[in-house]
Amino acid sequence: MQEHYECQEGRYYRGDHFYDFKDFFSDIDRESRVINFGCGRGSSLKEFPRGLGIDFNTKLQKVWEEVGVADRCRVCEATDIPANDHNFDWSISSDFLEHVQPDQVDGVIREMDRVAPSGKHVIHMNAESGYRGPNGENLHVSANNTTFWDETFERLIRTEELYTKRIGNYFFVCWKNV
Repeated sequence: MQEHYECQEGRYYRGDHFYDFKDFFSDIDRESRVINFGCGRGSSLKEFPRGLGIDFNTKLQKVWEEVGVADRCRVCEATDIPANDHNFDWSISSDFLEHVQPDQVDGVIREMDRVAPSGKHVIHMNAESGYRGPNGENLHVSANNTTFWDETFERLIRTEELYTKRIGNYFFVCWKNV
Protein backbone atom coordinates (compact mmCIF):
# COMPACT_ATOMS: atom_id res chain seq x y z
CA MET A 1 0.00 0.00 0.00
CA GLN A 2 2.75 2.49 0.85
CA GLU A 3 4.28 2.05 -2.58
CA HIS A 4 0.95 2.96 -4.17
CA TYR A 5 0.60 6.16 -2.18
CA GLU A 6 4.18 7.18 -2.79
CA CYS A 7 3.90 6.67 -6.54
CA GLN A 8 0.98 9.08 -6.58
CA GLU A 9 3.28 12.10 -6.14
CA GLY A 10 0.47 13.97 -4.45
CA ARG A 11 -2.15 13.33 -7.15
CA TYR A 12 -4.26 11.26 -4.72
CA TYR A 13 -4.31 14.19 -2.34
CA ARG A 14 -6.67 16.37 -4.36
CA GLY A 15 -8.55 17.60 -1.31
CA ASP A 16 -8.33 17.57 2.44
CA HIS A 17 -11.01 15.61 4.28
CA PHE A 18 -10.49 17.88 7.29
CA TYR A 19 -12.76 20.40 5.58
CA ASP A 20 -15.51 17.80 5.15
CA PHE A 21 -15.65 17.58 8.95
CA LYS A 22 -14.51 21.05 9.97
CA ASP A 23 -17.44 21.44 12.39
CA PHE A 24 -16.23 18.41 14.36
CA PHE A 25 -12.91 20.18 14.96
CA SER A 26 -14.43 23.64 15.59
CA ASP A 27 -14.04 23.55 19.38
CA ILE A 28 -10.26 23.19 19.18
CA ASP A 29 -8.62 26.54 19.91
CA ARG A 30 -6.89 27.64 16.71
CA GLU A 31 -3.77 28.54 18.73
CA SER A 32 -3.50 25.01 20.13
CA ARG A 33 -0.49 22.88 19.31
CA VAL A 34 -2.09 20.33 16.97
CA ILE A 35 -0.53 17.33 15.25
CA ASN A 36 -2.39 16.07 12.18
CA PHE A 37 -1.80 12.36 11.58
CA GLY A 38 -1.93 11.51 7.86
CA CYS A 39 -2.03 15.20 6.94
CA GLY A 40 -1.94 14.58 3.16
CA ARG A 41 -1.84 17.98 1.45
CA GLY A 42 -1.48 19.71 4.82
CA SER A 43 -4.23 22.25 4.06
CA SER A 44 -5.71 21.86 7.55
CA LEU A 45 -2.55 23.38 9.04
CA LYS A 46 -3.71 26.76 7.78
CA GLU A 47 -6.39 26.47 10.49
CA PHE A 48 -3.77 25.82 13.21
CA PRO A 49 -0.74 28.13 12.99
CA ARG A 50 1.08 26.10 15.68
CA GLY A 51 0.21 22.78 14.02
CA LEU A 52 2.41 20.05 12.61
CA GLY A 53 1.41 17.61 9.90
CA ILE A 54 2.84 14.13 9.49
CA ASP A 55 2.50 11.71 6.62
CA PHE A 56 4.61 8.78 5.45
CA ASN A 57 4.42 9.76 1.77
CA THR A 58 7.89 10.99 0.83
CA LYS A 59 6.58 12.64 -2.34
CA LEU A 60 4.35 15.19 -0.60
CA GLN A 61 7.10 17.79 -0.06
CA LYS A 62 6.26 19.51 -3.35
CA VAL A 63 2.55 19.59 -2.47
CA TRP A 64 3.33 21.02 0.99
CA GLU A 65 5.42 23.74 -0.67
CA GLU A 66 2.53 24.61 -3.01
CA VAL A 67 0.09 24.78 -0.09
CA GLY A 68 2.58 26.87 1.91
CA VAL A 69 3.03 24.53 4.89
CA ALA A 70 6.25 22.65 4.04
CA ASP A 71 8.00 24.06 7.11
CA ARG A 72 5.32 22.49 9.33
CA CYS A 73 5.08 19.02 7.77
CA ARG A 74 7.25 15.98 8.32
CA VAL A 75 7.60 12.61 6.66
CA CYS A 76 7.53 9.90 9.34
CA GLU A 77 5.74 6.76 10.43
CA ALA A 78 2.68 7.34 12.63
CA THR A 79 3.93 4.74 15.10
CA ASP A 80 7.15 6.65 15.81
CA ILE A 81 6.64 10.41 16.05
CA PRO A 82 9.83 12.35 16.85
CA ALA A 83 8.23 14.37 19.67
CA ASN A 84 8.17 14.36 23.45
CA ASP A 85 5.20 13.07 25.43
CA HIS A 86 2.32 15.55 25.40
CA ASN A 87 4.25 17.88 23.10
CA PHE A 88 0.92 18.77 21.44
CA ASP A 89 -2.48 19.74 22.83
CA TRP A 90 -4.48 17.76 20.26
CA SER A 91 -3.95 14.95 17.80
CA ILE A 92 -6.33 15.05 14.86
CA SER A 93 -6.95 13.07 11.71
CA SER A 94 -9.62 12.62 9.10
CA ASP A 95 -9.77 9.69 6.72
CA PHE A 96 -6.49 8.28 8.03
CA LEU A 97 -6.87 5.44 10.55
CA GLU A 98 -8.72 3.17 8.11
CA HIS A 99 -5.57 3.22 5.93
CA VAL A 100 -3.30 1.99 8.74
CA GLN A 101 -2.32 -1.67 8.53
CA PRO A 102 -4.42 -3.67 11.04
CA ASP A 103 -1.36 -4.82 13.01
CA GLN A 104 -0.28 -1.18 13.47
CA VAL A 105 -3.59 0.36 14.59
CA ASP A 106 -2.84 -0.05 18.31
CA GLY A 107 0.63 1.48 17.92
CA VAL A 108 -0.70 4.49 16.05
CA ILE A 109 -3.45 5.17 18.61
CA ARG A 110 -0.96 4.80 21.47
CA GLU A 111 1.31 7.28 19.70
CA MET A 112 -1.57 9.74 19.24
CA ASP A 113 -2.29 9.55 22.96
CA ARG A 114 1.41 9.78 23.86
CA VAL A 115 2.13 13.00 21.95
CA ALA A 116 -1.19 14.73 22.72
CA PRO A 117 -3.45 14.48 25.77
CA SER A 118 -6.57 15.02 23.67
CA GLY A 119 -7.65 13.73 20.28
CA LYS A 120 -10.31 14.08 17.61
CA HIS A 121 -10.39 11.61 14.76
CA VAL A 122 -12.76 10.75 11.93
CA ILE A 123 -12.58 7.21 10.53
CA HIS A 124 -14.25 6.06 7.32
CA MET A 125 -15.72 2.67 8.17
CA ASN A 126 -17.15 1.13 5.01
CA ALA A 127 -14.54 -1.47 4.03
CA GLU A 128 -15.98 -1.78 0.53
CA SER A 129 -15.66 1.88 -0.36
CA GLY A 130 -12.90 4.38 -0.55
CA TYR A 131 -10.02 4.87 -2.89
CA ARG A 132 -8.98 1.77 -4.80
CA GLY A 133 -5.41 0.79 -5.59
CA PRO A 134 -4.10 0.09 -9.09
CA ASN A 135 -5.29 -3.54 -8.89
CA GLY A 136 -8.68 -2.70 -7.39
CA GLU A 137 -7.55 -3.47 -3.83
CA ASN A 138 -9.32 -1.75 -0.99
CA LEU A 139 -6.96 0.77 0.58
CA HIS A 140 -9.19 1.07 3.64
CA VAL A 141 -7.44 -1.94 5.17
CA SER A 142 -8.61 -1.19 8.72
CA ALA A 143 -12.14 0.02 7.97
CA ASN A 144 -13.85 -1.97 10.67
CA ASN A 145 -17.19 -1.88 12.41
CA THR A 146 -18.23 0.37 15.27
CA THR A 147 -17.63 -2.36 17.86
CA PHE A 148 -13.99 -2.78 16.76
CA TRP A 149 -13.25 0.95 17.02
CA ASP A 150 -15.16 1.36 20.31
CA GLU A 151 -13.26 -1.52 21.90
CA THR A 152 -9.91 -0.39 20.50
CA PHE A 153 -10.20 3.17 21.81
CA GLU A 154 -11.66 2.06 25.16
CA ARG A 155 -8.74 -0.33 25.60
CA LEU A 156 -6.02 2.15 24.62
CA ILE A 157 -7.19 5.58 25.74
CA ARG A 158 -7.16 6.08 29.50
CA THR A 159 -9.73 8.78 30.17
CA GLU A 160 -13.21 9.19 31.51
CA GLU A 161 -13.96 11.54 28.62
CA LEU A 162 -14.08 9.25 25.58
CA TYR A 163 -16.77 10.05 23.03
CA THR A 164 -17.53 7.84 20.05
CA LYS A 165 -20.34 8.07 17.53
CA ARG A 166 -21.16 6.59 14.17
CA ILE A 167 -22.85 8.73 11.55
CA GLY A 168 -23.38 6.96 8.24
CA ASN A 169 -20.09 5.44 7.09
CA TYR A 170 -18.04 7.57 9.48
CA PHE A 171 -16.93 6.96 13.04
CA PHE A 172 -16.11 10.00 15.17
CA VAL A 173 -13.93 9.67 18.25
CA CYS A 174 -12.89 12.30 20.74
CA TRP A 175 -11.00 12.07 24.02
CA LYS A 176 -9.69 14.57 26.47
CA ASN A 177 -7.23 13.78 29.22
CA VAL A 178 -7.10 16.21 32.09
